[in-house]
Parts: sequence; C-alpha cells; structure tokens
Amino acid sequence: MKLKSLFLMLLAVGLWTACSDTNDVIEDVNVENPNGEAFISLNVVLPSSVSPGTRAGEGTINDKFEDGIAAEYDVKNMTVILFDAADLTAAKVKKVYKTTDGQFLVPDFQDEGSATDNITTVGRLGVIEVPEETTYYALVIANDNGQLPAITEGATTFADINEALTNKDKTKFNSTGFFMSNSPIKEGTAADPTVTTLVACKSFITAAEATEKASTIYLERILGKVQVLAATETGWLGWTYTVPSGTHAGDNVVFSDWGLDMTNTKTFPVRKVDETNWLDDSKWKVGGTGSTNRFYGIADKPVRIYYAIDPNYDWSPVDPDDFNKITPLNLTALTTSGAGANYDYCLENTFNTANQRQNQTTRVVMKGTYTLKGKTGNFYRTQSNIYYDETELSARVLAEVKKLAPFVTSVTFTLNTTDVSAVTISSITPDIESLTPENLATVNAAIGKLGYYEGGVCYYVARIKHFGESLTPWNAGDPTYGDTTDAERDYLGRYGVVRNNWYVLTINKVINGPGEPKIPDTPDTPDDEAKYYLDCTIKILSWAKRYQGVDW
Repeated sequence: MKLKSLFLMLLAVGLWTACSDTNDVIEDVNVENPNGEAFISLNVVLPSSVSPGTRAGEGTINDKFEDGIAAEYDVKNMTVILFDAADLTAAKVKKVYKTTDGQFLVPDFQDEGSATDNITTVGRLGVIEVPEETTYYALVIANDNGQLPAITEGATTFADINEALTNKDKTKFNSTGFFMSNSPIKEGTAADPTVTTLVACKSFITAAEATEKASTIYLERILGKVQVLAATETGWLGWTYTVPSGTHAGDNVVFSDWGLDMTNTKTFPVRKVDETNWLDDSKWKVGGTGSTNRFYGIADKPVRIYYAIDPNYDWSPVDPDDFNKITPLNLTALTTSGAGANYDYCLENTFNTANQRQNQTTRVVMKGTYTLKGKTGNFYRTQSNIYYDETELSARVLAEVKKLAPFVTSVTFTLNTTDVSAVTISSITPDIESLTPENLATVNAAIGKLGYYEGGVCYYVARIKHFGESLTPWNAGDPTYGDTTDAERDYLGRYGVVRNNWYVLTINKVINGPGEPKIPDTPDTPDDEAKYYLDCTIKILSWAKRYQGVDW
C-alpha cells in the first residue's frame, strides 16, 4: 500500500545543506574550510494517515496507516526554517529558505512506503548552502497557504512562529495544498523518552557529504479528516435503514445530508504535545493490546505521538465564538459511494477531561427523513416518546377536550411550530365554540410539548471520538469525567480531533427511532450520555484513519 501519510518526512537532498540522520547534536567537524561554505541536505517524508487504531477493537491500538487521495499529499511549495537550538521556547531563526524565492525546488516525491510503516512518499530536497559549519535545528512547512507570520532572521523565535492562529476555517489551510509542518516524534529510551519537533541538522563542508548524511524530517497535515459511511462502508447515496426489531420495527430512515459541527477556529501551526506527562508510561491506563501507553505508537521510524494540545485545550468557560456552528443550510448532500466519498476536513480540536463537554466537542450532524411504519408525512413526538401522525394527534386532542366538554364530537386546532422541538397548541375550536384560555392551558398541560417532524425530517449527531472505546472505555453508570481522581488517566483523549488523523464514522444501525426535529443544542454537559440514537463505529487511520460506529 502507498501510505500517503500526513507525516511529511523531510528528506533534504536538494538543499545546499545537510542534516544528520539522527536528532542527536553532532560535534562540529574540525576540518579547514577556506571558502567558508557549508551545506545541509534534508529528506522530506510525506505522512501516511495514521490513527490510534480502530474504535471497535480491530487490530492494533495505534498505528493504523492508510493512503489518502493525491491532493492530500501534494506539495506546491516548501519553506525550510533553520533555528539555533532545539528548545521550543528559546530557539531563534538563523536562516529561511523558500521554494517560492527560488532557493531550492520542490522535490520529486517517490513512493517508498510499505504496508506497515509510516511513510507515504519521500522527497530529496538537494543540498542547500548555509552560512557556517554548525548544527542547525530545522522546521519545514509545506504549502504554507499564507499562514506564516513575517520572519526576521536572528530575531524571530519558534514561539513567535507557533503563535495560535485564530478565527480560521479549513479553507485557510488547504486552498494551495494541505498545510504541513514537523510532526512531534517520540525518541530517546524507555527510561528517558523525549519528543523531537525541531530536527537536528548538521552542516558539512562538501555537498556530497551533506547529501550522504541527510537528516529526515516527518511532516503532518494541520487538518483532521472525517468521513461518513453506511454500515457496508460503501457510501451513503440513497442509503435507507429499516429498523429490524423493537419498538420501531418496520420504520425506516433515508440519510441524505451531513456536516461537521463545533469545529475549532484556533490552531497552532506546529502541533503541541505534553512531553512531561504523555510519555510517562506509569500514568496511563492500559487499554486494548499492543501498547501500555495510548499516547504514542509502537511502530517505529518514526514513533508517532497520538494526541495534541490546541489553543483552547484547558480553559473554562468556553467562548462560543471559538467554534463554527452548523445550520441546516450548511449541510452537504451525501455523495457517491466508495472510499473517497463523503469526507470533509476541520481544524484540530482537543481538550483536557474537565473540558471534554458537548459545547466544545466536534461532531457530525446527519440529516435523515424518517417514516413511521405504515404512515407517511408529518408526525409528532410526545415527551414520553410516543409518536403520532396528524390523524392520531387530532384524536388525542379530541380526547382531552372531551374531558372538559363530553358533548364535543370534533375539533380543529392550530399549532405554534416556532420551535419544532417544543410545539404547543395555540388554539382549539370544538364543533361548538373555541375553548377558553384556561381550557386550552389544561389541554396543553395534558398533552405536553411536542416534537414536530415536518415531512419526517430529523437530525442525528455523533461526537467524534479519538481514543474512544478501545483505549478510554466508558459505560453508562461509570463516573463522569472529573468525578474520579483518575479522570485524566482513564478518559483523557476519549473525544477530540487531532491533525493528520482520518476519522471514519460508520453508521451501523438506528437504535431509538427518529432523531431530533432540529439540530440538537450543545449543552455544557459531558460528552457521554445515557440516551443515544445511533450505533456508530469510528476507525482512525494515519492519514491516521479512525472509524466510529453509531446507533440511533
């Protein structure tokens, strides 16, 4: 398989400079260089889609790799930024090289991946001439899409470059290729693990030696990818689900449109991780098979880290303006079947367990047209989950009126449908005269507020799980996040969207009948709830691709 991994591994073979094939600092070579020239060379590896395994216990916990489409790993331009240190706080820019300035060319990426590694393609940048023979620390940006700040050599720091970008949507990062940047990689030993973001790159006095000893940089896409499939994983076009048994046996729903809701508007150009805590194997609950720590993979070259800290990771109360909200008009029609169908992209959205709540979590909203067995058209849902069609609702209203006026034989009434999830009766006229306001209030109290499904249209939601059930299992009745001293250990990363991960949400079945008559609100409550409508499977691949099953 060609792993079009979103880890852009920088293989610099065309730049006039070379980096070592490890991230260790190499002592300066004590060789006389009368011309004052030095060179570096980088190998750039484009990433596979990766993910913390499947959400249904399939295969390994992490390290599920799969190709994306060609546009997702196409490189239009590249920027190589060399720093004077690896420290992400203190590092200052020494030199900047850009393909747009003609300083080097976009490499010809070749397929070098296998079915088990992290690599999609590898590009050799060629050597780059640098000012001095020393060790640099390299950051590579592919397809910057105009999102990088102005950089002043000798003054701009890595922290300046990695300031949060705000009020952004996905189009800011894939209008000219997908924005990609260095991926944080786990290195070191089991006893002393470290994270490398800026890659040590040693310069040499000859271009040949620089090419021979080129460093490797892994890139990853800044966006996450979400795909929606039917249970057969063949797409959704015209997909109709018929409820096989239970209270709603014989009902059916036709899914037609979908969209991403509560997507983040803030992101860091380069992914941030918690090196101090996430690599500590003693802190994290073992889940599934293959690894004792869900925050990094077991596949090497490179060892990927599988979570992130975004700009609104740990603050409360949440600012509603931090998220893009969806409306029925923003939903997109489900399209053709196949592996490339029904996908969209969004910015990374993560949180600590205290903020793992519905008003901060990216979700998929799906529109369907629901038909009650043996009925057609509009219908209504009572607060006790009894469903009426128009005829049945009329009979119910008449029955309540007859309790007030036994001689009434028929009624006409109007409904206030301003809020389709809380419909009330606004007027009732029996076959004699209209009810008094007091009588109307009595009937409304007896019937309660109704959900109104005009034409059978309803909406289902599935919040996107990252580590999900395999690595962070939660069952109804378990303590909610924050009600246990081990909340972080047990649930950190259960939900969320991480860049360069491909979340495949497969709808298996509808459990509890019609969804909501309008797009559900996002309350300030935990993501997990006792009532749900879909059985979903989420798988994550590294693009990373993640699959999620949903029952409604």
